[in-house]
Amino acid sequence: MSPSQRHAFPALVRKLLDSAKILGPADFNASELETMDSALQTVSAKLRGIRNSMQPINRLPPELLAYIFGETQLRLPSFLPLPSAGFHDYENWDWREWLNLLEVCRHWRGVIASSPELWSNVCSLADAPAFIRRSHGAELVVYLGLRDSGFSPSLLKALDSHTSRLREFHMRAKGLGDILEHQLFSSPAPRLNSLLIEVEAREELSGILPPIFCGHMPKLRQLALGYFTSWPKEYFHNLTSLCLYNQRSSSFPTTTEFLDFFRTLSSYRGTGPCPRRSHTTVGDRRGSSNRSPYFTETSPEAGSW
Repeated sequence: MSPSQRHAFPALVRKLLDSAKILGPADFNASELETMDSALQTVSAKLRGIRNSMQPINRLPPELLAYIFGETQLRLPSFLPLPSAGFHDYENWDWREWLNLLEVCRHWRGVIASSPELWSNVCSLADAPAFIRRSHGAELVVYLGLRDSGFSPSLLKALDSHTSRLREFHMRAKGLGDILEHQLFSSPAPRLNSLLIEVEAREELSGILPPIFCGHMPKLRQLALGYFTSWPKEYFHNLTSLCLYNQRSSSFPTTTEFLDFFRTLSSYRGTGPCPRRSHTTVGDRRGSSNRSPYFTETSPEAGSW
């Protein structure tokens, strides 16, 4: 804007305000008024945008502003043992509260829309398909049914072409015995680092985890399983954290089978508590790398392992 335009603009605004004071209903028809109203709204939005851009926070680089926005989101630990116990923030946190940032100004909406990482936490309590779409190629952290064990199976369909992007997958399902047969679980998950699966009311599976993700989860380190007692033998050999809970007493593995599984772990650190095994303890002794170096002691209760 030239200096002359700079000085003329406030004068035009004052003249417009003066003219509006004598404006009557017979001066213009409805169509003309609508056109002028739309033009004035455009000018007003432009002025607000310029004013907002002058605020100190909006002078930050978009990448830094996006990072600040990310700090307002719910951040749970990657390992979520015993989710039904209510020890985690998701029990009383509003997953969608951070979306209020979209209402602040156009600049913030633009920063959020152009930051895929802000949309990479997919929750069944929010508009999950929209989050999946806006996250583009970012790695996904997925929470399905954690608060009430309920979610629409259509969410699995929205995810089934994105298994290669899964970094964490946490699912609690109730009354959906065949849910693990969904197409989502038939593709590899090469980036998956943490997995929680709890499927209640699944008598037909007898505590056995069916094949999932083609057995291809090379980066999986953290595992929590509810109502599952055993799994394919070639699975889960790189774990550092494990929690087994709500297991069926009729299908417990033998002590030998369980210890054989621990011997396959190269860097196991600890295990979450399991019903009927409150005296199980895991030490932290260093050992050779070709055997289970951290598992040092177990004291099962009478009648269990």
